[in-house]
Formats: sequence, C-alpha cells, structure tokens
Amino acid sequence: MVIEVPVKGYFEENCYFYIDKQTGSGFLIDPGAEAERLLAIIRENDCALKVIYTPGHTTDSVTYYSESDQVAFVGDTIFKDSIGNYKYPGGDRNTLVSSIQNKIFRLPDSTILYSGHSEQTTVKDEKNRYRFWR
Repeated sequence: MVIEVPVKGYFEENCYFYIDKQTGSGFLIDPGAEAERLLAIIRENDCALKVIYTPGHTTDSVTYYSESDQVAFVGDTIFKDSIGNYKYPGGDRNTLVSSIQNKIFRLPDSTILYSGHSEQTTVKDEKNRYRFWR
C-alpha cells in the first residue's frame, strides 16, 4: 500500500509511506533522504523492495521497486511528462536518459511511478511520450 504525503514549504516534494504487504512493515520514502539509510531500513525489515541504481539526477540515485505492488519510487529520475532533474552536482543528462531507457522503461508497463515532484504516472505512459528514444 502507498500513501502519498505532500510536503510544502521551501522545497515542495512528495514523500510516500510504503507498507509491505508480506511483512507488514512500513516506512517513509523521502526522495531527498539518504539512500543508504533507507536501504538499511528496507533490509532490516525484510521488505520486498528491490533497489535499482538509476544515476543521472545524482551519481548515487536509486529507484525503489515493488514487483508485487507494481510501484516504483523514482525520486527525481523521471517525472510525469518530463525527464528528471540533472542540474545538481554529479547530475548528467546522458546518464539520466540511459537510466530511464535501460532501467525504468524495462519495468512492466503497468508499473506506477511515484516521483519526488510530480503526479504519479506509469511506465507505459512515459514510454509513449518518449517513443523517439526506442
């Protein structure tokens, strides 16, 4: 189950509370959080989230994917109607596009993408927007 928690203020971002159906464990996914700390929490609670390395926004960007729930928390890798932000230190447009093409677009078309700063979308919808990449 995914619950969206909008954060307003200086930086607007979307945070998500994810509850793993298999273990009953839940935790907050904050796109601006430290990936290593979140990964440790996922491992400690034996949650069924796969961590996919998706650099481009930053050198250490990751996507958290639940195959059973068909959801992916993509942070700033891709937004609805737009590729993600690559203008921060360590960001790189070509690397970001490669992560989208070779990682995000390889997920099932029905996968719901939750980003850090836009409405949810699906892999299929975003693939259709970027047909020229294929």
